[in-house]
Amino acid sequence: MLPWQAARTLYNILDARWPEAAGRDLAPAIAGDFARRGPGALRGLRLCLAWLDWAPLACGERARFWRLPRPARRRALARWERSLLPPRRRTFAALAAAIESALRPAPPEAPGAAQSPPGA
Repeated sequence: MLPWQAARTLYNILDARWPEAAGRDLAPAIAGDFARRGPGALRGLRLCLAWLDWAPLACGERARFWRLPRPARRRALARWERSLLPPRRRTFAALAAAIESALRPAPPEAPGAAQSPPGA
């Protein structure tokens, strides 16, 4: 659901801020969370990731977000989290909430829930 460029930015966000996500493919779950909110939310996610990828160049860095070393990526994410622009803070908060949700383990199934009923 996400273009590869957006997914690359997302994986670099995860690496910088949520290192416990290393080795996990969370992009489909995060994109699915936004898709369930509607097409506008998914477009917003894509726009947010594109903006995050290019924003370091406007802030004096010499590379896009995905090419920055981890400490510089952490600083860039902190700027978004503490931004004076409410839409930017809200967007980052929504992304962070979707990431936290994707990182939570799935609730255990009730015993016998996956089994077919007796006599079926």
